[in-house]
Amino acid sequence: MTLTQHDQITDDNWLDFARILSITDTSQFKEQFYFTRTDVDIIRFIIDQIFAVTDFTDETYFAILESKLISEITVKVEELSQKNYVEIKHLAHCNFFAAINYNQTILNMLNNISLTIVVMDILIRWLIQKMTSFKDIGNSMFSCMIVDCLLSLVSACVQKEDYLYRKITNSSTFNKVQMIKLLERMLNYHPYFPARGNAFILLAAMDHFNHQVMINAMNALLDENLVKEYSVIGAPLIHLSPNEFIDDLLESLKNESAIKTYEILKILTEFALNEKIDAHSKSKIINYLAKEIGQLKSKKPVNYYYTDIRIPFTTTLENELYKAWIKIQGLSGKTQYSLSVKD
Repeated sequence: MTLTQHDQITDDNWLDFARILSITDTSQFKEQFYFTRTDVDIIRFIIDQIFAVTDFTDETYFAILESKLISEITVKVEELSQKNYVEIKHLAHCNFFAAINYNQTILNMLNNISLTIVVMDILIRWLIQKMTSFKDIGNSMFSCMIVDCLLSLVSACVQKEDYLYRKITNSSTFNKVQMIKLLERMLNYHPYFPARGNAFILLAAMDHFNHQVMINAMNALLDENLVKEYSVIGAPLIHLSPNEFIDDLLESLKNESAIKTYEILKILTEFALNEKIDAHSKSKIINYLAKEIGQLKSKKPVNYYYTDIRIPFTTTLENELYKAWIKIQGLSGKTQYSLSVKD
């Protein structure tokens, strides 16, 4: 199916394959359903169904909703042989490719929608149910996409009204430990990068007693170039004491590669520029930077670089460390900093 996206197979090739598929027993295939709409359309479908709910009775509602979703916007695997080449190309686009500007598109959908605690609670309950049934390996594409869409939608809701999320997750009846473990599993095992990134955002927006939860989440997230954009969204939502969190971040920097150091460095700089930390914590960061600038050879080799870093680097972060040192010392200012990022 994916070969059709780049015209690697022809219409005739598909017809030959469709004939074979038509006489094949598909009951043992892992993939039993394929979505006929994109990830954005699936989320729009969920919004239309759930945001109209004013009261929630029990979790059989999710089974009914999922059944409706299957009947209206999926196709069964045994029906694929009846599809023509153009239809198969469309199915491949819907099931194998994520939307561009995915997060912002969902946020735009929520612009004119009133988000209530009832809706947030329903979404979180459904998300927990789907994450609980999610396996570390061997999940169907249908399962992966449902979890991905729910993570993305709940994350967008949190970005819009994070206090509702905290009100639910801080409730005495809410199993926060279970939620943390499930989100950590998504962050480490979900095959789609938006799902991993949004799992980080949901972890970041929770009130934690253990700073190590966020340190571990950052270590997992910052391993991947595609997911790192979510750290920019999630970091400002972290509700840990910044001054105490600084100690954990500085400690984690001792054993990290240069690429992770750069990402954590951005978080430290934001804390300092936004005056979220006191003078003592700022001094700790300055001392760390001064030490690193003096011991550049201590960083591990890196054989790639991010596109938003204007100078490629291999073994050191001299320029980034020095720029951060200047910013945090207050010799630049927020306006210059914001302009330098755009440049």
